Amino acid sequence: MSGLAPTEQAAWVRVLVEGGSAQDRERALLAAVEAGASGGEERGGPQPALVVYAPGARGPAVHGALRALPGPQRVGPLEVVPEQTWSEAWKEGLEPIAISPRLVVTPSFRPVPARAGQRVLEIDPGQAFGTGGHASTRLALELLAALPEEALRGARALDVGCGTGVLALAALALGAGEAVALDLDPLATTASRENARRNGLEGSLRVFNGPVASLCDEPFSLVLANMIRSELFPVLPELARRCAPGGLVVVSGLLLEEEERAVEALGELGLGIAMRLDRSDHLGDHWLGAVAKGLESS
Repeated sequence: MSGLAPTEQAAWVRVLVEGGSAQDRERALLAAVEAGASGGEERGGPQPALVVYAPGARGPAVHGALRALPGPQRVGPLEVVPEQTWSEAWKEGLEPIAISPRLVVTPSFRPVPARAGQRVLEIDPGQAFGTGGHASTRLALELLAALPEEALRGARALDVGCGTGVLALAALALGAGEAVALDLDPLATTASRENARRNGLEGSLRVFNGPVASLCDEPFSLVLANMIRSELFPVLPELARRCAPGGLVVVSGLLLEEEERAVEALGELGLGIAMRLDRSDHLGDHWLGAVAKGLESS
């Protein structure tokens, strides 16, 4: 007789996380993935919720990590999920997204032909964040696609907290000459490398695990970061330091009510807002993205 609990014997389990803010749910998903979860889905409605999926053997660790989080969210019990449900569930809702006339982002199982002058990026999430579907990722991509072609042509791009690598790869697809993508999570950098190979961009993208502070002091004309406030604000000084004189910093992952503080923080680092966009998601959360421009060298 096995000494394992039924959930540990199951191929897949799930945990329902209810309540809290959009950033509470983002933090919950990050904590779950670090503990061994394979992904999650957000559910709308009167009470927005996050459903986290994990292999049965990792279920107790994931459940424990979620229960240990501070905040108002309510964490339900572990539930067994039929393997067939999860093996296809992550594909639900992932469709081609037309970011601009120049750029389309699509999962590899939804191939679309590129029109004249258009680049199609195939991005699969694996266990990383960023397919273009989340409002914050889409904002960053829309801001990137709205930049003048001369700002992107031959640019050196840095993608901090790269997830799937979608922002770095989009920059390359839109004309950047080379890009560096970094993340603290090895699952993210694995997904970034796979997506670079899938799109034939592996020769132009360098990927590594580690903090932005570990980079040498080489300047980048384009810096990209899609992170929630608690992750973004501590690294803003490093982002500004990596930005070349007159370069651009694209930030997303902030809620609209955080705009004033973000503008202030960027301004203190010599970065002035050049463009901004906001967008509501299906849960009713209102996200903000912005392009800031660095000071020209004197």
